[in-house]
Amino acid sequence: MHKKKKELFYFFPFRRESKRKLIFFFFYIKAVTILSKRIQKMKLNISNPLNNVQKSIEIDDEKKLLPFMEKRIGNVVPGDSIGEEFLGYVFRITGGNDKQGFPMMQGVLTNNRVRLLFKKGMKCYRPRKKGEKRRKSVRGCIVGQDLSALNLTLVKKGTNEIPGLTDKAVGKKLGPKRATKIRKLFNLDKTDDVRKYVIGRAISKNGKNRFIKPKIQRLVTEKRLLRKRTLIAKKEKRRLEKKKVIKEYKKVLNKYRNELLTKTDEDAGKKKKVKKSLSKDSQKKGGKKKDKKNLKGAKAEEGKKDGVKKDVAKKDAGKKDAGKKDAGKKDGAKKEVAKKDAGKKAATGSAAASKVKEEKQSKQESKAVKVDKKAPAKPQKEDAKGGKKKK
Repeated sequence: MHKKKKELFYFFPFRRESKRKLIFFFFYIKAVTILSKRIQKMKLNISNPLNNVQKSIEIDDEKKLLPFMEKRIGNVVPGDSIGEEFLGYVFRITGGNDKQGFPMMQGVLTNNRVRLLFKKGMKCYRPRKKGEKRRKSVRGCIVGQDLSALNLTLVKKGTNEIPGLTDKAVGKKLGPKRATKIRKLFNLDKTDDVRKYVIGRAISKNGKNRFIKPKIQRLVTEKRLLRKRTLIAKKEKRRLEKKKVIKEYKKVLNKYRNELLTKTDEDAGKKKKVKKSLSKDSQKKGGKKKDKKNLKGAKAEEGKKDGVKKDVAKKDAGKKDAGKKDAGKKDGAKKEVAKKDAGKKAATGSAAASKVKEEKQSKQESKAVKVDKKAPAKPQKEDAKGGKKKK
């Protein structure tokens, strides 16, 4: 075990070297990495839309790319700094990609990467589902050193010819198919026939040469106008037929409804007649029962009336008895009152008689006193007179 461990230690190359050599080695690696980062290649993809040609150039020197730095998508840049070949050339920046392959997006005013929410219709995004939204990373539209590719289009041609970009022209294999596009290409009016100006091409198949022309789309001809008119006429005919059928159907429906109504009315009349006949029979049968019931009811009512009359008679007799009793009570009360009055009168009469007797007695006594005392009676009278006068 110990021997194996020793062998492992001898495997490392820096085991026996000094510290200085180790430090020098690490500094060397760091310098190489920094230089490799600085020496970055940028690819310029130049397109010439007039000749339908593209060319890509790789540039190592950063100084050549300085005019492009801090420029936006859509800006025009002179191409003199790229090389002597490009003297007088002017390019427009159309896009690019960074080192990780994220595309530049117009309108994102940064020189960094940004995560945006994309939906249908936006650039740099193609939805896979209906109404799908997705957040994606996108590079800003400002040019920087972190780009690996920059897309340019030729705006102005310089003095020199650039091989592979301006010296050759690649024609389009297929011309425009749409009628409006052909008119636009050849400056044609609506009156001109477009079929003469269709761009075709020769094909060799099985040793035979053929000339092919594309079928023109959206071409307005007399045949097409006639077809359109016939389609419109058919549509109108179908509409009128449908209208007629609906009218007939409504007539039949109304007729059927009227028949149903008449039938229901007849059935209702029959039912009414049956009900009337049944009601008459029931009235006849029920008349006898009603008579019996009426007799019983009349008897019961008469009995009730007799009972009521008896009750009323009893009540009247009771009231009469009560009236007689009240009259007797009243007579007794009157007699008692008369007795009391007679007693009072007798008492008052006796009292009055006693008073009269007493008065008579007092008068007699006074007369007797006068007769006995005639002499002394005079001064008494005078005194009495004097007293009266004094008063």
